[in-house]
Amino acid sequence: FPSHDKSRVSALSNLDAERSTIQPTFYYKRNATAANRQQTARNFAELLASRGLTISGENVSANIASNMAYQGNIGALNTAEANAFTDIERRRSGVNNAYESDKQALEANIAAQAIQNDIEEMRRQQEMQRQNEQMA
Repeated sequence: FPSHDKSRVSALSNLDAERSTIQPTFYYKRNATAANRQQTARNFAELLASRGLTISGENVSANIASNMAYQGNIGALNTAEANAFTDIERRRSGVNNAYESDKQALEANIAAQAIQNDIEEMRRQQEMQRQNEQMA
């Protein structure tokens, strides 16, 4: 099974490498989302200031909408991150299941070949015994 083991180890190693990129990627995306939110809030505050407005119903409504959008974006990123981890684990299970299935099939083939060899040996011995009986 050595080559089969190497394939499995390689596949699992690739999954581990892919898995190690998930958390940093989504950390960056969450930070980018937060920075975008802050920039949008700053731009809106500057717009209001340029119009001579400060705290008003528009401002409060805009902040609520901005916060809701931000929470929605963060929630979507968290869901995508969880899905990415779930996908890695699903694929890891697939690799392990395929390995075990192939291993069992190979072991069954080896056992079947051993039985076939035993049958052939019994036939050979029976044939030799018949030939010996005929010569005697």
